[in-house]
Amino acid sequence: MPPPPEQPPVWRPSPPSYRQPAEQPPEQPPESTPKELAAGGRDALLAYWQLVQARNQVRRRFFINLAIALAGGLVSLGTYGAAASSPTGGTYLVFWGAMLFGGVRALRCAWHWSRCARALGDVHQFMATQ
Repeated sequence: MPPPPEQPPVWRPSPPSYRQPAEQPPEQPPESTPKELAAGGRDALLAYWQLVQARNQVRRRFFINLAIALAGGLVSLGTYGAAASSPTGGTYLVFWGAMLFGGVRALRCAWHWSRCARALGDVHQFMATQ
């Protein structure tokens, strides 16, 4: 019995990547970098840069999630107001998913934001004692 003919390879698109490519640290330290840290070498500067980037990313996500929660609440209030002013009573929608999702994620981001800020404060305090 002859072998079955080879099937041509099927092209499948790779899944989309939702992650942003990480920014590379600058060759020269930014002005806000403590001079002692910049003198500590590339590893110390890279760690500091990653911590600053993490803080900025968490701060951006916090405000996005807060906006999602507030938008869900405002739309819910708007539909309730329209239903209450209707002579027949009407119906209204509560966007509890957006409020819950945005609120919980905003709280998580606030916690991570405070941890990043505390770590940066520790780095600055350590550099001040050196």
